[in-house]
Amino acid sequence: MQAVLLTRYGAPSTLSLQTIARPELRPNDLLVRLRAAALNPIDLKLRQGYLRLLIRNRLPHVLGLDGAGDVVAVGKKVRDFQVGDAVFFSPDHKRFGSYAQYIAVDQRFVARKPENLDYRQAASLPLCALTAHDALAVTADLRGKRVLLNVGSGGVGTLAIQLAKQRGANVTASCSTRTRSLVERLGADTLFDYRTDTLDNHPPFDLAIDMLGHPARRALFKRINRGGAIASLVSGVPEAVERTGLYRGTLSAIAGLVADWWRARRRGIRFHNVVRKADGRTLAKIAELAAREQLKPVIDRVFPLAEVAEAHAYLQSGRAQGKVLLEIP
Repeated sequence: MQAVLLTRYGAPSTLSLQTIARPELRPNDLLVRLRAAALNPIDLKLRQGYLRLLIRNRLPHVLGLDGAGDVVAVGKKVRDFQVGDAVFFSPDHKRFGSYAQYIAVDQRFVARKPENLDYRQAASLPLCALTAHDALAVTADLRGKRVLLNVGSGGVGTLAIQLAKQRGANVTASCSTRTRSLVERLGADTLFDYRTDTLDNHPPFDLAIDMLGHPARRALFKRINRGGAIASLVSGVPEAVERTGLYRGTLSAIAGLVADWWRARRRGIRFHNVVRKADGRTLAKIAELAAREQLKPVIDRVFPLAEVAEAHAYLQSGRAQGKVLLEIP
């Protein structure tokens, strides 16, 4: 099969399209013939090697934590799926690899693709929708609560706006002049232009979803109501590793998260570093929302698999609004 291999850590050029053997099927696995895969910021960090103390995979390996395709074989313990099913998925960090024509993925992380979505749209959802779901779940009841998203136009932000509104929240989302119309169209109640506005001009929030990390995260602590929460999707590890090296950077980032937890506790709020949980049951609920058109994918660009380096460079540029995808031949 054709697959994109990461052969060494570094720039997008370290990714190369090669022919390798199909993955072996374990008893609980589905073998999926991929039609589309999505890029995520974590892919860039894995490619650069910044997370290699936390997520250990031997080189060379195949990146990719999102995908959609058709089941072509099932393991002997699989009962809920069969050959021919159209599915979408986000595997855990131990076994990923959707930048390929085939992937073996545990059935626990898979759901049936909504019929009203094509493979590209379906592939754009899993990781970001699960992340948004987990971040919003930090506050059990969002009805009437004020929610801040400090990035409204990215893969997670575009879905978090929609999910938060469905749960009855009042949503303030950060945007720029370029992304304003998208964020407004998705249903945000208040738009926060980070270039011209300040959080001090807005009432305090009950939940902030942080997608930027420090120093932007530091400003959030004084804008959260007592009893509220910050759900941060940013560990700070890649940035710290880039500044001070692999071991010192990883340790200093973890220490920073602990310091933020204490800072929040002293203010009477909660701090959570949210790591998406791979879960097919939650993904099935997301599929139901998409089937009812209550959750709409936002796709920026689609690249052929052979242009994966260009796709990585584009995502890394920060210009994408919504998701960047790979089409699998």
